Amino acid sequence: MTTLAQRCTYLSNNLSANYRRNKFTTQLACFIAGLALSASLITNTAHAETNAARSSSSAAVHLNFRIVIPAIVRVKALSQMASITIEQAHIDRGYIDLDAASSLQLTSNSRRGYMLSANFNAELLEKIEVKLPHKTFHANARSTNVHVESPIVIDEIVGVSYRLYLKPHVQTGEYQWPVALTFTPNVV
Repeated sequence: MTTLAQRCTYLSNNLSANYRRNKFTTQLACFIAGLALSASLITNTAHAETNAARSSSSAAVHLNFRIVIPAIVRVKALSQMASITIEQAHIDRGYIDLDAASSLQLTSNSRRGYMLSANFNAELLEKIEVKLPHKTFHANARSTNVHVESPIVIDEIVGVSYRLYLKPHVQTGEYQWPVALTFTPNVV
């Protein structure tokens, strides 16, 4: 019979390299090992008690359980513009392009991707485009949610670019950064 520590070590060593860095996965492996060991002990104890009580018949104990791993999205801002400078050329054109204005470190354990919400300063901006490496989406309302298809990613560096469409009355000058992005797990 293996000990709980041996099962945890075995499960932890056999996880893929991508998941080994995730403390949550190691804790989950230990939890699963504990459940497996508990199930084994319950089955062995029940079987032994049944055999002692009824030596001529056999009994089986079945334990059904389901493990649900919640979807997570973790985002760490690596760099972010603090402000934007609007010049007359931007006003004449009606928008300002900001390439690689944000840099994020993204982790998501869901094969269903994640939800991205964009909020922006509606007094300054008419609408925005948020450009991720494999997806561009438009936000016309003050807050817009969009599903982003993505495989499981761990500590992926993501550059975010923007096209900010200016309100007609905007003046030249420096403004506080007008966009906030929120990443959440995709729940179906």
